[in-house]
Amino acid sequence: MHTVEALAQAGFDEVIVTTNFLAEAITAELNTINLPLPVRCVKEEKPLGTAGCIKNIIEQLSDDFLVIQGDAVADIDYRALARFHEESGADVTISTIRVQDTREFGIVETDESGRILRFQEKPLPEEAFSNMANAGFYMIRKKVFDDVPAGEMYDFSRQLFPRLMEEGAQFFAWEMGGFWIDIGRIANYLEGNRYHIKGRAEIAAGVEVPESATLVAPFLIGPNATIGEGAIIGPHAILAERCAIGEGARVSGSVLHHDVSVGAGARLSDCVVASSSSLGRDAVVEPMAIIGEGCEISDRVQVRAHSKVGPVTPVATGTVVDGVLSPRLEKIENLQRVMQRAPIFKDLTPEQLRVCALLAEFGELTARAIAGAAQIPFSRVHSILYPLEVQHVVISTLDMPKRYALTREQA
Repeated sequence: MHTVEALAQAGFDEVIVTTNFLAEAITAELNTINLPLPVRCVKEEKPLGTAGCIKNIIEQLSDDFLVIQGDAVADIDYRALARFHEESGADVTISTIRVQDTREFGIVETDESGRILRFQEKPLPEEAFSNMANAGFYMIRKKVFDDVPAGEMYDFSRQLFPRLMEEGAQFFAWEMGGFWIDIGRIANYLEGNRYHIKGRAEIAAGVEVPESATLVAPFLIGPNATIGEGAIIGPHAILAERCAIGEGARVSGSVLHHDVSVGAGARLSDCVVASSSSLGRDAVVEPMAIIGEGCEISDRVQVRAHSKVGPVTPVATGTVVDGVLSPRLEKIENLQRVMQRAPIFKDLTPEQLRVCALLAEFGELTARAIAGAAQIPFSRVHSILYPLEVQHVVISTLDMPKRYALTREQA
């Protein structure tokens, strides 16, 4: 919603969301939100990649259009980006941002005019020729898609951008500055939300807050929420519509999606609870934990820091969850066993096979997301992924941050 509002202010006239995964759910959600621009979702019948999905809708786009990666929160001046793109005569303009650690990003080098001279993939800081990273916002001329094959997997960083560089396209970088964060990690997701509610203390019209309740700014409380006697909300708490907070419960530093109920005396700190989940009396959710959609967390359950539950997972009274509790993990374990029989996978280590199973299930993941889902220390993930790339089992992007996927032949 924040992105759509910013695009409307910058003069854009329509937003198209391209996806293969959860397209119906996204469409249903869009139909419930009052947005300042027309927003529609186009479903890919099969995954087409970051550039292939654009080719799929190319006839619906204007001669110059903006591409936004949907997994970032940014304070970006879209009007200034579009103006730079037009004035420079660029075929492609990539937004960039300066980073301290270059190891997770595609880095660019430019001349004085901003024209991109070369890319560098995920260099060590001491080896990087610049600290300007690809931030994932692109202004593009429609003609650059003329030679992109229709209906096939095609990627910006792996295929389209290298080809355009070889062909001498007008390739420019625009430094965006300001706030930028990838929200693929829970800590970043929470930070992105905190950025948007900074300095705000808002309660939707019609929501009644008992005198005994305590609200600590900043916070947002959505429509039709209910707050129990003696509850404490904030700081940095976001309650979406129809959330119900029980007597004496405390919610701080957390994001609760719509239709979440929190029992009396429960304590939630720096966590995320997805829609339609319920937490029982005296439940505790510790920092950096995630409760998925439609979970039923019973009384006195403790979900320890960095743990994950769900989606649609019941947790019995008094249970201590320390790690990952999800029916989806069973599916991934079964997938591992099936994949191990294929010649391309039979010689992989158990950790490499688990990573491949995760990519088969989820499509594209960052290294940090792989580490969390596979329960592998982040410091070791790249040593697992690198030989998979060498063997052409896994491919990666140059985007910010880098994402990994199975090759089309193995997917």
